Amino acid sequence: MSTAPTTTVILLTLTLVLSTHGPTCALRADGKSQVYPFSAKYGHLYRDHVRENPDGSRSFHQGTLFRRSGIYVLHLKGDRFEMAFQHGMLLKEQASQGIAVGAARLVERAVRNSLGDRPIMARMATNYIHKRYSDEMWFAAGRMATVDPGCLDEVYGLSGGSGISRATITRGLLAAEVLFVLSADQASKRRAIEYVPQAGQCSGFVAWGPYTGDSQLIVARNTDYGLNGYFDRFPTVIYYEPTDGDMRYMTVASAGAPYAGLVSLNEAGIFLGAHIIPSKASSVCGVSALMIATHVIRTARTFDEAVATFKTMRPPTGWAYTLVSVDEKRVGSVELNSQKVMVRESRDGVHVQTNHFLVPEMQPSQLAINRSEEQDTRARYARIEQRLQDSKGEVSERLAMQILADHMDPFSGRTSAFLNTVSVHTTMTSVVLVPSNGRIYIANGMAPVCENTYVELPTVDRFNPDTFLEDEYATVTNDDFKREHPKLAAAEQLLIEAKKAYEYRNDHLEALRLLKQAINLDGENAAYHFVAAIMASKAGHYSYATSALKRSLELETSPHRRLLSHYYLGRVYAHLGYEKAARERFAIVTGSDESGPKLRAAAAHSYRKTKRLRRYRLKRKSLRILFQFADMLEY
Repeated sequence: MSTAPTTTVILLTLTLVLSTHGPTCALRADGKSQVYPFSAKYGHLYRDHVRENPDGSRSFHQGTLFRRSGIYVLHLKGDRFEMAFQHGMLLKEQASQGIAVGAARLVERAVRNSLGDRPIMARMATNYIHKRYSDEMWFAAGRMATVDPGCLDEVYGLSGGSGISRATITRGLLAAEVLFVLSADQASKRRAIEYVPQAGQCSGFVAWGPYTGDSQLIVARNTDYGLNGYFDRFPTVIYYEPTDGDMRYMTVASAGAPYAGLVSLNEAGIFLGAHIIPSKASSVCGVSALMIATHVIRTARTFDEAVATFKTMRPPTGWAYTLVSVDEKRVGSVELNSQKVMVRESRDGVHVQTNHFLVPEMQPSQLAINRSEEQDTRARYARIEQRLQDSKGEVSERLAMQILADHMDPFSGRTSAFLNTVSVHTTMTSVVLVPSNGRIYIANGMAPVCENTYVELPTVDRFNPDTFLEDEYATVTNDDFKREHPKLAAAEQLLIEAKKAYEYRNDHLEALRLLKQAINLDGENAAYHFVAAIMASKAGHYSYATSALKRSLELETSPHRRLLSHYYLGRVYAHLGYEKAARERFAIVTGSDESGPKLRAAAAHSYRKTKRLRRYRLKRKSLRILFQFADMLEY
């Protein structure tokens, strides 16, 4: 199994790197390129400065920055470039350390984690991916101008105000989709998936009618993204007041996020919540789903209008958008990929969405990353559905918060801080919306944010910047898990630090040290032992890897995770020359009905190799772990 780019890729990279770069441009509606003359039209913005107000707020142009219980609250007014420029100026320091910068490095870090200590090759591979995927997808985004003129203005405005380069912002915007399109391309060619995608763990639900008792509608959602320390560091709510004819709308995001396509609500009562889904139907010619959704939230006034707008463009990879029309009380999901757009509407008072397709026509296009990822999205779906059914007629905003912070694994029946839970260590934002009362509760603090305090803010139709600082508001503490299971919660924080050490700095030794501490606090969770074993193997600590894998086999876990431990125990034995012991482990995997095709094929291959070579060496760089699921990209 190859762990490096092919010679063709390397030569292509050299050609691309040495080629001349053209001017920063986008596509016009007629398909021709144009350089944006923003400095001529908006020169006054570049000459203006931020003003500190007596009430503690900050102003720039027509925009104002407030704070509420640690949350950054922006009110932006103007056209799209002006509002984005205001965002960049008012949160310049935060944006320079936040999601735009962190997301822009996702591809580079994924490559480095795969290739290890080969910096020249990693740089070449990264350059190739950006040229072949990121830049192509950015130019494809220009096609959005055919239905949404000025759709790219937000990137240029944010860049102008914040000082962050356009390339950094666009690469951050597209990074998750780039990695999924790349994974789909490799899978379609029956090649190993080399670079870890940002697999989603977003969970959301809507309850109304018979489920809420008083018939009010409640929307609840966790946004999950593997950018701990970037995304959750600067929680930001943005109220947009366009002066170019579009509706007012709001988004819950992070400082420096260029579009409103993750979680948003407009003044007509249209709510959107994004869930990325791995899909075989992927294309670099797709328009970023975050841009499409932003167009929807700016213009759609009804459920059907929102669906029709989604159908005007196709995204690069799979997504599902929870779609709510508050006034019509219509709720559903828009499932889409590069080829299709389908709708799943719910009418019985409850709707749940995680990270898999549920429309039958969409399901064949789902890209299976590994079984743990598949089990996780279904476990979260099942647990939310179970909690809602158990509380039918009693669902309230407080219960919605508790469900978002739920730590029960429905498959094992045990409380867990790692895997198969609604609350995840990558939960970056958490929202509970009660539109009938004009309230939206936003969780504050570091991940998992749903286990912290929720802060009440007004919905966009109730927001008044002139009275915002004087308005009374409530806060709701949602820290039950931390109080009832302090050791599990502490272990989860160590897991976050271990994941950052490995994914951000490629430091598997530091990750292993932190995982050992987590195991001391939560030693009954087999997933910790498995991840620690992989980190130990990457470090050459095979004695610890062996003991960790054996320990994971002693614990209650899923059949797939048990087979994973058998397989990697066999790989370690084969590396150390214990031929018989290794083949026994491989035989367990190949003989099990629970083995998936990828794992079974890998075990059969390893069995043959070990039998022939006696000692089948484990290449440390081939250990490409999908950290948040305690599983591998390839076996």
